[in-house]
Amino acid sequence: MTDITPQRLASVWLDDANYDLAEANKLFEAESYPWCCFIASTSAEKSLKALIYRFEDSPEDMRHHVLLDYYLRLLPTVPELESIQDAVSVFETYSSYVRYVDNAQLSPARFRFGRSKAEEALEAAEQILEASKRIFQKASEILKSI
Repeated sequence: MTDITPQRLASVWLDDANYDLAEANKLFEAESYPWCCFIASTSAEKSLKALIYRFEDSPEDMRHHVLLDYYLRLLPTVPELESIQDAVSVFETYSSYVRYVDNAQLSPARFRFGRSKAEEALEAAEQILEASKRIFQKASEILKSI
């Protein structure tokens, strides 16, 4: 049996990020805005995880959902990611607030994440995914030329 390399896992993460973004767009069209936001955040998360697998030989601590942590982890290795800092900040609260009732406000996500939040999430996820694809492709081309 062949071991799955981090590089192969990186490709799978990126493919799945692309799939999630397509699903988030479908949820937006169905006016399911909180779930659109949530799935857009999973696309962004998977995009960054793809880069971690691409650039780290043995990635660890990949079982949480804090995009900012992944972004900051990548920034020293991939300074080109500075351009997506604002997009990453869009998702600072999405992974928990979309899933759960906010204890401070006692309001379900469906009342807090409407159309404008969904549009913002889709745009941010698109920026993160596209940046990740460009960086991933550039790294692949460099490695092929060595």
